[in-house]
Amino acid sequence: MPQPAVVPKERATNQTDVDELATVNDVARVCRVSKRTVQWWCYHRRIPYLKIGHLVRFRLVDVLRALNRHTVQEVK
Repeated sequence: MPQPAVVPKERATNQTDVDELATVNDVARVCRVSKRTVQWWCYHRRIPYLKIGHLVRFRLVDVLRALNRHTVQEVK
């Protein structure tokens, strides 16, 4: 079975593992959401993505950075 295109940051052995291009399925798995949610995020420009011909790919570090911007701070 082929290896996934992306390795979650906590299991990455070096920076190049995290910088590899990820598919919609990879992003969905790492973020623990459905493929449709990742597609919605793309459509509404919530996460950055690359178009390579008809393919959509992601840099996982850019996706995680974009999602962290939507983090709600706890009330003290």
